[in-house]
Amino acid sequence: MSRPELGGFQDLMALDGGAAAIWAQVIAWDLFLGQWMYRESRRLAIHPLVMSPLLALTVLLSPIGVLLFLGVRAIRSRTPQGRTARSAAAGTSPSDA
Repeated sequence: MSRPELGGFQDLMALDGGAAAIWAQVIAWDLFLGQWMYRESRRLAIHPLVMSPLLALTVLLSPIGVLLFLGVRAIRSRTPQGRTARSAAAGTSPSDA
């Protein structure tokens, strides 16, 4: 698939299981992103009440959920609590980081 074309995608969607195959791939990607976001939130000590809507949004509309999470992650990693949580996860002191 070095040069994917719309016609090939339409042919796949016309097959009996084509839509299911594409949907399974989309769900797998959303779950992969959700798992990464969850682990990052635990590492940065982001509260679950902040993460719950972001994870739900990622499963429903992955680009929006991931972009919002990246914003929260950037803000959290600049705060002293984020640096402390990151250092504790890495096994170093905050002054080493």
